[in-house]
Amino acid sequence: MQRSNFGSIFKKNNETPKQSIPLTPPPVPPRLKIQTVATLQVSYFQREKACVEFHRLDPDYEIFRLQLHLFLVTYAEVLFQLADLEESRQLAAYIDSMIPFMLQNESSMEKRINILGENLELLLCDASNTSITNKVTTLLQVVLPQGTMNTEFLFSTGEPEYYLASAILLCLQDLLYTVNDQQLNKVFLALQAMQTFYKTVKDFTIPDSRREAPAYALRSVL
Repeated sequence: MQRSNFGSIFKKNNETPKQSIPLTPPPVPPRLKIQTVATLQVSYFQREKACVEFHRLDPDYEIFRLQLHLFLVTYAEVLFQLADLEESRQLAAYIDSMIPFMLQNESSMEKRINILGENLELLLCDASNTSITNKVTTLLQVVLPQGTMNTEFLFSTGEPEYYLASAILLCLQDLLYTVNDQQLNKVFLALQAMQTFYKTVKDFTIPDSRREAPAYALRSVL
């Protein structure tokens, strides 16, 4: 019986082998770098006495834009942190009542009011004073190389329902004392937009509102 020939299956290949093309490794994404560009801190020397410090750490950013951004983010964070407490609704209602008054009245420096009342005092910050008992701090950061903005909210307080709420009023009073007329008008227009966002889009109890409400307010005035 003739043997079947399977040799054609295994016959030697005389063709020149193709050279393999080395694979190019995918590009390594750049490492992210977080840079703090500005800080806002409220320091309490006593329960009723505190100072507000704003620091711009990167001269490429305009001062008022940083001030406004930090204030709005701090306001959003405070409302969220106090969301389960009555103090959050009281603070929002007080800001709400203040907005039309400030927008309808003259905002020249000599006409500006004290919004703190008799039981809270805004002092000048003194580096030699080491008797700080409570702090509320917001960091404004840029993520490089994308250039996106990020914030970090920190507080060390014994009574957050008091210190967080009063920190917002202290920051707003500081703006009343320091920014010009046009800038102050933008502060309250931004607050008006933020309050509208909370009433019509997302309540301040929703985590995403901490980022979205300030962004919405900033877009409305800058």
